[in-house]
Amino acid sequence: MKLLRRLFWGLATAVGAFVLALLCLAIVASVRFYSDRNQAISERPAATSSEAYLKVSEAERRSIAAEHPAYYSRRKEQTYLTLAEWAQVYSYNEFGDFLANGGRQTDFPFASAIQSFWSCYFLSLDKSKREEFNWPYNFVSWVIGINLTVEYGVKFAYENTVGRLTQSIAGSDTEADRFIAKSWNNYAKTLHQRTWYHYPYFADMQDIWRETALFDRQFVRNAERKIALSVSYLIKGSYAQLWLLSAEQKENQTFSVVHADNRKSLDDADVKILKELSGNRFLIESERYDGFKTTLLKLLDRNVTFIEIMGHETIALGYLSTSMEEPFSNSASVETIDRRALFFHPDGYRYRVTLETRVDGLRETLRRIKESGARFEMIYDF
Repeated sequence: MKLLRRLFWGLATAVGAFVLALLCLAIVASVRFYSDRNQAISERPAATSSEAYLKVSEAERRSIAAEHPAYYSRRKEQTYLTLAEWAQVYSYNEFGDFLANGGRQTDFPFASAIQSFWSCYFLSLDKSKREEFNWPYNFVSWVIGINLTVEYGVKFAYENTVGRLTQSIAGSDTEADRFIAKSWNNYAKTLHQRTWYHYPYFADMQDIWRETALFDRQFVRNAERKIALSVSYLIKGSYAQLWLLSAEQKENQTFSVVHADNRKSLDDADVKILKELSGNRFLIESERYDGFKTTLLKLLDRNVTFIEIMGHETIALGYLSTSMEEPFSNSASVETIDRRALFFHPDGYRYRVTLETRVDGLRETLRRIKESGARFEMIYDF
């Protein structure tokens, strides 16, 4: 009975702390968002198309809205607010790549990663001031941020005490360490297309015991790593199951208006033509996230021009660079939103840069990124 009472109060305390954290974030975000918002609105730039005849007319907008309302379902500020979601994905990628390339968990900068996430969130909040406050999307960012802060905070404390102790006894190059590196890499890659609560945590929790040795000369480290991953994935897996019970299925499609001189340019298993407009313009449907990035690159290579994405004429995208040199300094169609240093990248990139660019200028923007020696990483499709 006492054990049940302690479990109940422990759970109640955790839930209370979570709710309090959400409340504090709601207050801080609201104050920050509404301060100087009038000035941000007055400075709202007008998005202009380089080819006026390609623009979607008001009559066409009404027709699209009536037939395919999902085209206007994601608001403009979401291209900024999604930066926080991707900051989590990139952090997990960085952690997984670091481990896969021989890095030790004790050397990963968990505190800096936490700071970087919140810095990215408040940057996205500032950029979205020109639009209305998006409570649902901000709420998702708060939950993600709290989760990452708690997870990395616990890892920082654990790895610098128990983890460092077992590492000093048996090193960090064990079968269990290598399995954890592989698991983190798989987890991070999954997040490029699916939400975190779909990952098979329980399967990895079982596999680490089946696929790695326990009783060998590195017994202490292997046992500690197995137990640590099992506890971590048991908690995350159980938490994920709760989210699956309540979370709505996220839209996995992105809608775009494109121009193609030849309709055959759109013949692709990943592209669905929903509506044909005048002047060789088409409303198309494709996958979201990483799938949209793949489709975008394929269609641009076929000389297809994107006019709008989800009803918007501008969009944010990210690329990786090895230098501080700015290839867009004299471009009126591109604005650099953010540049931040990377702790580790397996291919030697040192910075992640976020831009806002006109949709109809994507081909030119990506060409200049490639010519500068950088790598296009992701387009943030609202």
